[in-house]
Amino acid sequence: MNKFVVDANVAVKWVLPEIHAEAASRLLNSDYTLLVPDFFFSEIGNIFWKQVRFGTDTLEEAKLNFNQIAITDIQIYQSKPIYDASWQR
Repeated sequence: MNKFVVDANVAVKWVLPEIHAEAASRLLNSDYTLLVPDFFFSEIGNIFWKQVRFGTDTLEEAKLNFNQIAITDIQIYQSKPIYDASWQR
């Protein structure tokens, strides 16, 4: 099984119509194990907060998008131990 360390900017493409969203969605394949650092949800929350702040999303939409990512089958790890894995392809 392939493992991937997922960045918050990639994960938001799972729920937002951004450039490269289709490519990011390919990571949601059940054959992949997705790893995220412990600060992942703070980063996601910040991205959605900015969208609400700048008026590109409502608070309700931001919460829905956050929750969609939160229920994704991902494994949360302390960031320091997975640092080396983030460099691998």
